Formats: sequence, structure tokens, C-alpha cells
Amino acid sequence: MPFLVVEEVDYGTYHREEVEGSDYAEWRDDKDINYLGLHRTDNKHAEAVDFEPVLGSEYFLVYVDYDTGDSFGRSYGNHSIVGIFETAKEAYEIRQMIEDDMKTGADKFGSLPYKGRDCIYTGTWKGYFENFNSCEVVPLRVTQ
Repeated sequence: MPFLVVEEVDYGTYHREEVEGSDYAEWRDDKDINYLGLHRTDNKHAEAVDFEPVLGSEYFLVYVDYDTGDSFGRSYGNHSIVGIFETAKEAYEIRQMIEDDMKTGADKFGSLPYKGRDCIYTGTWKGYFENFNSCEVVPLRVTQ
């Protein structure tokens, strides 16, 4: 099975603020993630794909943008990569499936079935402190 590394850069900021009259500080993490391209690799910790990536070809990254945190702070603009797909049609079908799931069962984590198996884990953007913002599709080229 081939693997792709997603090249990204985060221009976000992180800071802590003392809470007046308290012994603790609140934290805030504002992410600003940009995706630059894809690289082929043999690293099994990268994104597995079910197609043979071709140098210079365009594929489609699907990710969920969400916020999370705890009792002491928040992290905004987090991304969870759902997968890299060979066609735009497939990527937009996945996006629609995730958006439909958020409309009907937003409080239940689990996995969404795709191609006959449960493979899209939804727990990352569902939960007590989590807030689903959007699901996005980004076309990216294989540059290495």
C-alpha cells in the first residue's frame, strides 16, 4: 500500500493568560494551518492511500476543522485529516457523508462506513469540549 506525507505549515499562536483572582492560567491555541503539497514515502506512519500516487498528479485531501479544549482553555482551528482521495468526486462524497453525520448524530462518536468498512473515525471532532466547524476538500499535487 502506498503512503503520502502531507506537507503543511501552521502560522498559529499559543498563549496563556492569568485568570484574575485564581491560581491558574487559561490557555489559548489559535491554529492557522495551510497545506502545501504531498510527498511519496515508505513511512507507514504517513497517510495510506489505495492508489498509486503519480509525481505531478493532483489528489484531494479531506480534513475536518474543529475546536477543542478542556476546563482551562481552548484550541481553535484544529485539523483532523480524514484521508487523501484519488478523485474529487470521492472526496466530496466523503465530505457530504461527514456533514450529514454531523446533522443527524453529532453527539455520538464512532466510525463511518466507507467502501464496506468502518474507517472514518469521528471521535476527534465530537465530544464534550469539541466543536465541529467544517469539513473541507483541498486539491494538492505530489511534488516528490
